[in-house]
Amino acid sequence: MQSNLIQSKVMTVEEVFTGRQYRLDTYQREFTWGRSDVRRLIDDLRKKFSANWRLEHDRTRVARYQPYFLGPYVYHEEDRTTYLVDGQQRITTLHLMLIYLRELLRAQDLEDEAGRLTSLIKSRKYGRSVHTLDIPDRSVFLEEVFAEKGFSLPDDAPGALRKLWEASCVFQEEFPEELRGDALPYFVDWLLEGVCLVGIQAGTSEQGWEIYESMNDRGVRLGPIDLLKSFLLSKIDKAPDGADKVWRRTVSELAAVDVNAPSDFLKTFLIARFARIPTSDGSSSTDVEKISGPFHTWVKENASALGLIRSSDHRALIDELEIYANHYRTLAAAARAYVPDLASVFFNAYNGMSIQTAPVLAAVHPHDSLATCKAKAKLVADYLDLVLVRRLVNDLPCSPADLDQEAVRLVGLLRGGLDVSRLREVLAEEIARLPYDFDAMKTYGLRSNNSRQVRYLLARLTGFVESSCSRSDEMGAYLDGRRPFEIEHIWANRFERYQPRRRSARSSTPTATAWARCSC
Repeated sequence: MQSNLIQSKVMTVEEVFTGRQYRLDTYQREFTWGRSDVRRLIDDLRKKFSANWRLEHDRTRVARYQPYFLGPYVYHEEDRTTYLVDGQQRITTLHLMLIYLRELLRAQDLEDEAGRLTSLIKSRKYGRSVHTLDIPDRSVFLEEVFAEKGFSLPDDAPGALRKLWEASCVFQEEFPEELRGDALPYFVDWLLEGVCLVGIQAGTSEQGWEIYESMNDRGVRLGPIDLLKSFLLSKIDKAPDGADKVWRRTVSELAAVDVNAPSDFLKTFLIARFARIPTSDGSSSTDVEKISGPFHTWVKENASALGLIRSSDHRALIDELEIYANHYRTLAAAARAYVPDLASVFFNAYNGMSIQTAPVLAAVHPHDSLATCKAKAKLVADYLDLVLVRRLVNDLPCSPADLDQEAVRLVGLLRGGLDVSRLREVLAEEIARLPYDFDAMKTYGLRSNNSRQVRYLLARLTGFVESSCSRSDEMGAYLDGRRPFEIEHIWANRFERYQPRRRSARSSTPTATAWARCSC
């Protein structure tokens, strides 16, 4: 076989990271994945693994779990170094995941298991220890994260390093609770041996550039958004012109918010308006999972149930999409930047709720004004925030997946365009049914895996006190992970010891009030 021919091979995650030293080719872009991209990868892996794993399984059973395909990546080799041409976003994120999983294994005293990951994370080359992703700009960051020292992001950190730090924070703060305990060694086995990629090896750097161009500039496959557009427009009579312009305007305005916003909106809209929601008696539906994937296929398969029968039905859906997209953009902006009127929308996004907008859109009527939409959004977001905080203090699962499940449950209750008064009544009834309150706050404390949650609660308490004292609302700054706030003191754990003491006639001891370290 000629040495310059393009070759491909299916490789497990373990094979991808074994005995290699990766660097970026000159034309590769830097790491750009945001929190939502990392969450999506984690959640996809969690769902696939959880569909197979059972506590009673022997670990050898993992070999029969369904595999998961993470897509292709392109590389070429030169001087014993593997240069990534395409796919570094996934491989970088997997590298960070291996570092975090090693930390979890060590916390469970599974040192042999952790050592297996160490050999994938780092290797020795010519007498020195190097990370498998040997990228100079990341070396200090990776060393400190690997050593579990914690990393302080410099104020002048470049964008790529900031993205890397944010991705690492997602693992530290939002990794699913269900994968941390008994399931952890099983999950690691499955990740290393059951998750695979196709490695496409170019013969030369020039050939790698040609593949990169071909995959990113020419012949790009249509995604779910374009396929849904084609399906809807193909069913509309050509006489009433303008549907295509409405679609393009809607998608373009969403894309201006975020590159993933058009796709996220369409999924949220379909869940809010049409998906069959699992019921409380245990029956379930796969609609939400199918919509979270290739949603255009779900629409085509359920066209009749969605009322898509005549040409006018398809056109009406496109017009409705534009109306709801306008509301979605308002909520997306509030999720990204703190706005006091929609504070809980920001709080929920901070805590990883990716589907909080679905119950809002379920409660919104197409004829609602922007003010009415905001009023409904505030009620729904406040409810979800209250559920989160109560779950936190009761040490109940609070992963983004758990919170999204509650948001999806609300969708079934709120559909139909409830007016604001009725929406408030429904949510008040749901609050009254919650089986947990704030009694557990008396014993709530700091643990190894809830520092971010404790910091969140202390920030909220601080912000509330300051706002109540007519000081400025600083919640946006307190929850900005790039800012160096370290809130360690909030209330004495033996408050009665630190009450102001009156000056005795015989004593010169001044009145004093002390703050002690919080019991958590």
